[in-house]
Amino acid sequence: MCIRILKRSGLMVMSVSGLIALGLGAPALGDTLTDKAAALEKAHVAVDPIKSHFMKTLKAAVNQKGIHGAIDQCKIDASKITENASIEVGRTSLKIRNPENKPRDWMMPTLKKYESWKPGQPLESEILVPIGKEHVGYMEPIIVKPLCLHCHGKSLSPAVKSELKESYPQDKATGFSVGDLRGFFWAEFKP
Repeated sequence: MCIRILKRSGLMVMSVSGLIALGLGAPALGDTLTDKAAALEKAHVAVDPIKSHFMKTLKAAVNQKGIHGAIDQCKIDASKITENASIEVGRTSLKIRNPENKPRDWMMPTLKKYESWKPGQPLESEILVPIGKEHVGYMEPIIVKPLCLHCHGKSLSPAVKSELKESYPQDKATGFSVGDLRGFFWAEFKP
């Protein structure tokens, strides 16, 4: 294995392969395309049902109760939707509404990388992050759709504002436009 050391802005940065060669920890994610494909497949099996359930439930609630009545539907417990208990799943953002969706440490570099992202700029659709020696993190962007604007947009109805203020006093998840990056779906698992 080779050790690559790059000097950037006066900082020394050692590649992951360099850390392995020094015995400082082997990442859980293998280097082969097969390893990465298997990790992506495992992530999709966990995250895809959550995305599907979330949109289906939200649309049904809006049709039955209106926007104001559908706010509670965003409080989905993703862990109850996934079929695999060994995979943790959820949603996160730097602009969270629900404190339970606070980002984990391994998510922060990706969140910071895309903090100023604008539609039309490059955006990775699937991100794999080695977490220590035994776990892998997966992140997939959540892009704002027209339905999202009722509760996450710039102009909220008085009823929605009131409900959000009551349910989420520390809410930071408004001010978005269609096409903005709202946050990420995520999964954490052993590959």
